[in-house]
Amino acid sequence: MAVIKGILSFNDLFVPKRINNNPGSAAKFQAVILLPPGDPQIQQIEQEYQLALAEGFGGILPHGAKSCWTLYEDRYRGKDYYDPKFNGCMVLSTTAAEDQPPHVVGADRQPITNKGATELQAGHYVWINFSMSKYEQGGGTGIGGWLNGIMTTGELGPFGSLSNKPSAEAMFAGVAGGPGPVGGSSAPASPAAPAGPGPAAPAAPSAPAAPAAPAGPVMTDKAEFTYEQYITAGWNDQQLITNGLMMPVSFQ
Repeated sequence: MAVIKGILSFNDLFVPKRINNNPGSAAKFQAVILLPPGDPQIQQIEQEYQLALAEGFGGILPHGAKSCWTLYEDRYRGKDYYDPKFNGCMVLSTTAAEDQPPHVVGADRQPITNKGATELQAGHYVWINFSMSKYEQGGGTGIGGWLNGIMTTGELGPFGSLSNKPSAEAMFAGVAGGPGPVGGSSAPASPAAPAGPGPAAPAAPSAPAAPAAPAGPVMTDKAEFTYEQYITAGWNDQQLITNGLMMPVSFQ
């Protein structure tokens, strides 16, 4: 068991989720932590990893086995959301079983129950208590990271916010403003005078009803915004599907 301070990259700390919303996978809580190049804690985690590797596989990870402790570029290169600015960072992936939720507390050690808490947004430093060991599940094997608890710090890491949440400008693009400037006031507009009486125009023949539009994209319960808001913020369909925010077309 170890305790280190790292940058929260991704988390499902309050509601366990299935990988890619696959009904066949087990629902888990999770937290993914980034450590910048040169962080002195990398050596500490490496020691934990090597110990688990020695106990589980005699010191050599088998071909095809997965690891919870990897270089960022080795884990994410080729993904839609890969960003070379994180190259050289180490990634620690941890999970907890659905029936063993992790402790999530603030710096005062009091429980946090709000998943929208600012200090739990991607890009913030947190303390994480975790362990490592060999696992065998669903025909797969590897060294897994097991999430015991998270404590917030309120500090933003060196990369700034990593949240995928659209900006306010993107969320409210095209929304009409009020009659006056923000924080100001103006008199309400006078109602328009009614049009004078005149001969009624003959009713135009009814056009045939247009066929119903097909159903729109189906978002998952992981999505915090509408499909249109994500698209406005620069996402594409494949990125939404890969991140588990939208159901694949074959399931809609």
